[in-house]
Amino acid sequence: MNAIDKPTPKSPKDPLRYRAYFWLMDAAFVASVIVWLAFILLQTTGISAFGLPPLLQTLLALILWPLVAFAPFFLLIARFMRDEYAEGIWRRSVVVLAYAAAILPMAYFLTAWGTFFAAGQPEEPPAIFAWSIQEVSWGFAIWAAFSVYMQIFVFIFQFLRWRDSR
Repeated sequence: MNAIDKPTPKSPKDPLRYRAYFWLMDAAFVASVIVWLAFILLQTTGISAFGLPPLLQTLLALILWPLVAFAPFFLLIARFMRDEYAEGIWRRSVVVLAYAAAILPMAYFLTAWGTFFAAGQPEEPPAIFAWSIQEVSWGFAIWAAFSVYMQIFVFIFQFLRWRDSR
């Protein structure tokens, strides 16, 4: 096994930018988890933004939006912030991300259409699959795909990092 396959942990005297990469990755991960929990809550119960008052919803959005929308993109391309350990995890994450990008859309649509036909082709599809047959603008579709792709990168990176620490 070479250094890229199984990197060694970083030392505490690494430059700040190397540690900042992991801090930003941690923040992006926490923000993504919060956003996904809010989305699941909205889809299952109809409660928006954890039922927070509008002012707190706005504050939460101002904090989470950059961490979910832009931080993962920056982390994906910011090679100057990665040390050898982070670079090794990044490389492994990108390989897994390529597989996820190929498999997840196909699995989702096969599941959605399978559920639709198994349920007897109902007039109203189950909520989790309803968006797959709705008409959306190209801009929204591209933004949604990009956003989910970036969040999957963060989840994969954090999972591999966690697995290495065990």
